[in-house]
Amino acid sequence: MEWELVYLSIYRFYQDDEDKRRTMEEIATLSANDSYEDRFPFLQEYLSDMIRQAKGKKASLSPSASCRAWRFRIEDEAGQEDKNLCDALLGSVSKSTFQNHAQILAQRYTRIPKSRNGLLFVLNANTMQGKNLAPSLLIFKADFRSAALVNEDKAIKENHEILLSDLKKCMWYPHFDGFNHNLDQIRIFQSSASDYFQKLLNVVDLPDSVDIAEEALREELFEIHPEVYEKYFQIPEQERHQKREVFGERRYVAEEDLLEPEKVAQLAVKAQIRNIDQNAKPLRLRLNIDGGLKFEGSIDLLGQTFFFAKHGDEKILILRGDKFETKSHYQPIEFLKLESLESVIQKLGEPRYEVLEQSLSEDE
Repeated sequence: MEWELVYLSIYRFYQDDEDKRRTMEEIATLSANDSYEDRFPFLQEYLSDMIRQAKGKKASLSPSASCRAWRFRIEDEAGQEDKNLCDALLGSVSKSTFQNHAQILAQRYTRIPKSRNGLLFVLNANTMQGKNLAPSLLIFKADFRSAALVNEDKAIKENHEILLSDLKKCMWYPHFDGFNHNLDQIRIFQSSASDYFQKLLNVVDLPDSVDIAEEALREELFEIHPEVYEKYFQIPEQERHQKREVFGERRYVAEEDLLEPEKVAQLAVKAQIRNIDQNAKPLRLRLNIDGGLKFEGSIDLLGQTFFFAKHGDEKILILRGDKFETKSHYQPIEFLKLESLESVIQKLGEPRYEVLEQSLSEDE
């Protein structure tokens, strides 16, 4: 058994035709002792499917991820109250107590920007976490879909309250990261960020992979001088994301603030150690070279697989590897005879471009 029902409240949301407000009505509140198969014959199967999908959504530290772990804003009174609300739902000992707390969430959903018609499921269940059943609070929102149905009279009629068992929005408390149950965090999945489902609770997002990498860089720059980090990062957000020429003559980073290659590579390792997301990818470097070549690599491989150097005014990227693979069918590069490293280094000192003689072809 992947899960066991403890308490469940179901609420329906619809648009009032007169004042256009989102209206909420309670459909049912159930407990493990209730018999609901006759009234809701497909409920058990539907919830099992939704829980199975929710378990498959792993929280990521990517800023654009659809599933992330959020922290209750406990430094504020409202955030602490919401954590207490989730704790009360998780620890309810009576159906009426659970119902009263679930209604608070249901009423709040009507005020969320972009709230939609559909059903809200507030579920207290014991779910399989690892090898053990653990108390869990799950909040699903299933939006209504429109479809044309064929009735018993073989007539085709439109129905605007169709439910599909595809997970679009859910919350799972407490957040289980694979090792620990984090009672100050809740996992939120929403297929579209425009749904604002996180607005249901007073939560703040955890530091993402970019924040973690910047913190590692801040510590390294702090050793040079305490004000170095602020000099480069405390600038308007729009300017921070402008394209910049790396290693260019118009250097954005002063010479005295530069780091040795070993330290830059170590920053990626430090960020990865702090990254608790097991699915996170290593810190990546992406460069456009002369507008015709794109390079991407893991920063922790700097000084091992790829190297940067300078030769006069030119910047040089050197790649070293045992295996270079392609999926294409016989590219010209596969007919290239590799030269020795010594001969390539010798060519680096030669002129980069040759002037082509004018063609004498009669076609031109």
